[in-house]
Amino acid sequence: MQPEMVLILIVPVLIIVSIIYYIWEWSRNNAKSAVSYEARISRVVKRGWVIKSGSRYGVNALGTNRVEFELLYSRKRVTVNVPINEVKFMDDGDFGVLTLQGTRYLSFKRGERLSSEIGNSSFQDWSGY
Repeated sequence: MQPEMVLILIVPVLIIVSIIYYIWEWSRNNAKSAVSYEARISRVVKRGWVIKSGSRYGVNALGTNRVEFELLYSRKRVTVNVPINEVKFMDDGDFGVLTLQGTRYLSFKRGERLSSEIGNSSFQDWSGY
């Protein structure tokens, strides 16, 4: 078989498999309920791209960035894609409430807590995490 024929066969198969995977992951996330965790941002990896436009509101930013969160009570690390317009307000070490639906990022509310019943400590007391 010619190398060109192999590429002609492999590329469409890879595209179809990727589409099926993303549809499967999307439906799996939709089936789960949203869950909130108290978390600390351990790392912000700024990737993505910016497209300048002629709109009167300035530059439109598109893309996503990877953000690694550390869940405070389980000490588990979770890495999720976060829209670029929300990442610009995030910094390493920020504490807050992370909301996920399956593997899908929904929100991060900096400086908030889940419940006052959890304890009387402030976010400054959690700096050892």
